[in-house]
Amino acid sequence: GCGPPGECDPDAECTICDSNNKDNKPKSLVLKYHKDGMNSNYQPEGKASCRAGAYPETTTLTVLGESFVITDGQEFTITTDDKFDAETDFSFSSGFVDECFIHTSCSVPLVTGDRIGPFEVVAGGECP
Repeated sequence: GCGPPGECDPDAECTICDSNNKDNKPKSLVLKYHKDGMNSNYQPEGKASCRAGAYPETTTLTVLGESFVITDGQEFTITTDDKFDAETDFSFSSGFVDECFIHTSCSVPLVTGDRIGPFEVVAGGECP
């Protein structure tokens, strides 16, 4: 968390969950799409196949049965009824990458500000 209201640095990283904090598994994640993918600082390649590289400027993204028409810089929210599986798969309607996954069961950290391939973690769980 950030401590008392007003003391929160909006740029400060916030760990949504990790292997030491599995009680706070998020039921939703806010992600921001970037066409220039980056390698995660927290999720190694074996845990997240979404890596650095070029992604489409605009694409239809399908995740957890929902489809989003998404453009570079746009935020979107993925939700689950109970908890996310270990791997959450994203499929793309266009571009060089057909699909990739990120790790969402918290055995590797989910941290705000981290870029996992084209997805920047914006918020989730107790991280606003």
